[in-house]
Amino acid sequence: MAMKQIIFAILFGVILLTISVSSTPLRKEDTLFFDWTIKTHKCDLDKCGERPVILVYPTYDKNNKENTPKCIKFPAPTIKARPGQHIQVLIRNKLDELTAIHWHGLLIRNTIFSDGVPAVTQCPIQPGTSFLYDFYANDHSGTHW
Repeated sequence: MAMKQIIFAILFGVILLTISVSSTPLRKEDTLFFDWTIKTHKCDLDKCGERPVILVYPTYDKNNKENTPKCIKFPAPTIKARPGQHIQVLIRNKLDELTAIHWHGLLIRNTIFSDGVPAVTQCPIQPGTSFLYDFYANDHSGTHW
């Protein structure tokens, strides 16, 4: 059962997180930094009643002083980057299980430990801990899931 939950948590992140790489020229000093929390929250996404879903949301939201996730945060945030741009994403695991985010479609070069495939290229993020993904956007423009 735990393995199913881990796989679901991983797939959920893969399906909802997107990185959009534009063709705008890169300025070398640009680094994008994101601080996100992954947490289970009860939502009524399909109007069939509340049930737990896994949400990825900004950890600190200046417009949300309680920092509680809301269903309007669904789907997860989008990263908009330029080819070759440096991206850092701090993930805080507030789930009761292991998790990871696989940046599906992105070619992760020189930072394979940020590829997010648990037990293959990265150790899963333990409950109550965090992990800093540190990588560069693809050289190809487009949307990556």
